[in-house]
Amino acid sequence: MVAAFLKTVDGDFDYPATMVSAFFLFILVGVFFVLVRAIKTGRIPFSWTPRTAHTIEFTVEREKNPVGFWLLFVVDCLMIPVLAFFIVGFCFGLFRKS
Repeated sequence: MVAAFLKTVDGDFDYPATMVSAFFLFILVGVFFVLVRAIKTGRIPFSWTPRTAHTIEFTVEREKNPVGFWLLFVVDCLMIPVLAFFIVGFCFGLFRKS
């Protein structure tokens, strides 16, 4: 069985997949640190950029808005398996066309 981890179709090392996976790993670590900080401080940051306006940034506090805090916490937690799926998919070449 041929090892497919970070290999191209020709069998060479796949540098673009490595860079994309490293970028997603960087985002994954950032999400993890946001979640740890949210648990410690009781505040989770939220930002949104509409098409025609400037970025809207604010923090949701656990004491003032517990439903909003836990909703954002769950959404951030769901980003972890999604990012892990993308990392594994790029490393093993699951998104390549034959």
